[in-house]
Amino acid sequence: HPSGLFALGEFLNTNSRGLDATVDTVTQAGAFRHRDRDGLAAQDMVGKVGYRDELFDLYAMFRNHSELKDIDKNAYVDNDNATIDFKRRLWTYGATYRFNDRTKLKLTGGYSEMHRVAVDDSSAIGPSGATDHTFSDTKYSGTMQTNELQSTVRLSNFEIVLGAGMYRETMSVQSYFTTSSFFGPFEYYSNLDSLALSATTRDLFAQLDVNGTAFAAGWERLSLIVGAR
Repeated sequence: HPSGLFALGEFLNTNSRGLDATVDTVTQAGAFRHRDRDGLAAQDMVGKVGYRDELFDLYAMFRNHSELKDIDKNAYVDNDNATIDFKRRLWTYGATYRFNDRTKLKLTGGYSEMHRVAVDDSSAIGPSGATDHTFSDTKYSGTMQTNELQSTVRLSNFEIVLGAGMYRETMSVQSYFTTSSFFGPFEYYSNLDSLALSATTRDLFAQLDVNGTAFAAGWERLSLIVGAR
């Protein structure tokens, strides 16, 4: 690999005026058809910087993804007012130090946060413009974090890998729904923030890879691997 400081960037923009993902199978004369074209607008931005030489290999990267898309109500049913707004930010890093040709230490990790908002506003149900008088708004959020430290030692006929890691996830959901019918208005709201939902996993791992030449000459095609986590 070439040595020195490096940087790169990328931007991707995607737009669609919309595709009708359902098939019109209604054959009844005079039936209400409200065909819609579901559009998409998405942007990705990526940036990465790093440094590399004979001893060090370092990098840090950031990615931002954002998209707004129209969706259908459910399978094979169109919806003219349903959207999903999704955003994700991702940071990753890595650092490797080579003590010599046989030994190196590597640290990698990342953090990601995601937010998704699904909105289903009142939809037309007849040619007169009447709607179903319903509205729902659901917000999903979550994070993911991971870090891992790994050391590798290579000798003439075996390799040892030792390491430790941590993985953590959090999530929450907020939901709101309201409708109006012959029986009157109805509202529902829930929020899981107070539950502080999360999961954390910590691990230690080790692996030994032994080449057959450690047991007898001419056994280089044999490899024995033993590992534990």
